[in-house]
Amino acid sequence: MVDLRLLAVLGQVFDDALPSLIRAALGGFALALSTGLLLVSVRIGSYAANPAFVAKMAILLTAGANALALRIAAKSPELRPILNTRQARLAGGLSIVLWVAAVFSGRWIAFL
Repeated sequence: MVDLRLLAVLGQVFDDALPSLIRAALGGFALALSTGLLLVSVRIGSYAANPAFVAKMAILLTAGANALALRIAAKSPELRPILNTRQARLAGGLSIVLWVAAVFSGRWIAFL
């Protein structure tokens, strides 16, 4: 939802909900990270040798850096100061592409 707002697909109706949506996204990411670490810990050696896994980790690192850069650019809990800017649209579009790529690379782990 945050990325769609940054891309101006969703209107200003969601601006008041953005801080809550960001907290929910961070909570979801923390849950996915903890369960992912448990999953990987079973066979870390075989995962580390898998190119799809390495690609997924690089994609997740890039997605995290993108989110951090957006957060730093906002310099406040609210994203309103940077909404509707070119940088916000770029960050939102990049975020969507990176998360979709992370899902696809994760699916490829089993095939490589």
